[in-house]
Amino acid sequence: MKIYRYWSIESATWPLDGVEQRFTSYGRSNISVDDAKRDGQERLDRVRKKLRGDFVPPKQDYSVDIREEIIDEMNPLNVITRNRYGALVWNTTQYTVLDIDAVRPRPNFWEILGLKKRQEPKAIIMDNLQEMVKRSAYRDLGFRVYETAQGYRVVVLGRYFEPGTPDFRRLIKDSYTDWLYADICISQNCYRARLTPKPYRIGIERMHFKWPMTPDAYTQAQTWLQAYTTASEPFATCRYVTTLGLAVTAPDLGFHDHPSGAQTCKPLA
Repeated sequence: MKIYRYWSIESATWPLDGVEQRFTSYGRSNISVDDAKRDGQERLDRVRKKLRGDFVPPKQDYSVDIREEIIDEMNPLNVITRNRYGALVWNTTQYTVLDIDAVRPRPNFWEILGLKKRQEPKAIIMDNLQEMVKRSAYRDLGFRVYETAQGYRVVVLGRYFEPGTPDFRRLIKDSYTDWLYADICISQNCYRARLTPKPYRIGIERMHFKWPMTPDAYTQAQTWLQAYTTASEPFATCRYVTTLGLAVTAPDLGFHDHPSGAQTCKPLA
C-alpha cells in the first residue's frame, strides 16, 4: 500500500521530436515536502534519460501510488483517504475486503420456460457465499457481510489474502468478486472500500479531486465538501447483514462501520 503524506509537483521542459514539451512528475514522501521534491526531481531525471536514449533500470515494484489525501490513519495497515470524486475510502493491508456486484446470470432452461422463478441478483450472491464458506479452503474463516447498493461487501476474518497470489485469485473466483476491483487490489497492493456515498447517487455534482491540489483548488474543494457532507448524512454506503462461517473474533471495525453507516437503516447510496 503506497500512500504518502507529502507530495510535490515538479515540472520541466525538454525538446521531443523538435518540439518543446512540458513534463510533470509527482514526487512523494512520508518524511517531508523537501524529500517529496527530491523524489519528484529524480522521477523527472528518469524521464530525461529515457528521452536521451540512456539505459534506465526498470522498477522492481509494480504497485502504483495511491495519490489521495490522507484523512485518517488508524495504523500503518489501515488508512482512510479521499478518492478522485470526493468520497472517503478505507485502504487496508490487514483485512481482505471483497466487492461483489449484483450481476444477473443467464436464465437456465426451467427459468426460460417460466417453470421456475428467477432469483434476485443479491439472493444469488448470498446463496453462493453461504455455500462457499462450507468449503475446506474457507472453513476456518469468518465472512462479515454487508449489503451495498449494487451487491455485497465482505470483510474476511481470520486470514489476509495477499493480492495477486493463487489463493487470492481462487477467492475472487469462488466469491464472484468483481474482477476489475480485484485488478485494482493487485495494482495498489491493498484492499479498498468506499465509506461515503457516490456524489451522483445523492444528487451532488461530482468534483474532481486531483491530489495534490493547489491552495485555490483546495479552498474550492472545502466548499464542495460541506455540501457533500450534508447531502451524505441521510444515506449509508453499506449495511451489516450477517457473519458467515466461523465465529472469528475481529478487532473493532468502527472505523469502517461508523462512517459507512453500516449499523443504521438509512437508504444505501
